[in-house]
Amino acid sequence: MTPARAAGWVLKRRLRRSSGPAPPRLLEAAVFDHRFDEDTELSGPMTLRLRVATTGAEDPRLFAGIEKWSHGAPVPFEGSYGYGRDLVAQGRLRLALRELDPVLSTPHQPEHTFRTLQPVRDGEEVDVLIPLSSSATLFARKRFHA
Repeated sequence: MTPARAAGWVLKRRLRRSSGPAPPRLLEAAVFDHRFDEDTELSGPMTLRLRVATTGAEDPRLFAGIEKWSHGAPVPFEGSYGYGRDLVAQGRLRLALRELDPVLSTPHQPEHTFRTLQPVRDGEEVDVLIPLSSSATLFARKRFHA
């Protein structure tokens, strides 16, 4: 697939094998790359906004993570539970439970009700907000060396 560019972000599709007791199967993941033009600190909660359409998935779950990379390798973070290779921020959502709580949600932090099942039909496009965990991380601008 050719990368799609929008507002400085690059979307690539990556296939990988699942692991676990079930037979391995290919999983599809969307990967977005972004290089900052200036030093940028991201502090506080983050929200991932997606427009999603599925084919052949009965009840998909979406998993999202923010990683920091330097010189072609991920920068390791120690997570809040002591995990040695954690992400900057992460979030997850069962697509059928995407209904937002209008009272508890804020512009920077969506809250889901988790009460109403809203199944998605094949080919139907839906807007999804996934709250990501809070972080305070500095992303240095891209630097080029001659």
